[in-house]
Amino acid sequence: MFYSQMTLQCLLIHFLNKRWSQDLFLSLKCTATGTPLPQITWSLDGLPVTEGLRTRVGDFVTSDGFVNSFVNITRLQPEDGGTYECLGSNDIATVGHSARLNVYGPPFCEANEEHFSISWQYINHAMSCIWISY
Repeated sequence: MFYSQMTLQCLLIHFLNKRWSQDLFLSLKCTATGTPLPQITWSLDGLPVTEGLRTRVGDFVTSDGFVNSFVNITRLQPEDGGTYECLGSNDIATVGHSARLNVYGPPFCEANEEHFSISWQYINHAMSCIWISY
């Protein structure tokens, strides 16, 4: 009987906690390998990273079986800050790495479903959100 070794190795390239200035280009990279071939996913503050005008997510597989994944951000802004995580997973295991990205700039209000509320009881409306600045 033939048994193949099925493993997922640790991520080889990590991004680091770092402070960045606005309007720079940033590329976060993760590399994973394993059998079966792993998939790499990205999140920002626990939510999937989505592509937009300034954000691209992609990956490619090298000839020696390494999955290289990246998040590229152009014209970095304070709202791009947060905790980024890459997860490499296959049927056998999941490994990951996360790091905080801080972008210098004016504070802004990040409202999401968990932190958003409006009070209609009074003429003045209140919105609760997370204020972010670095």
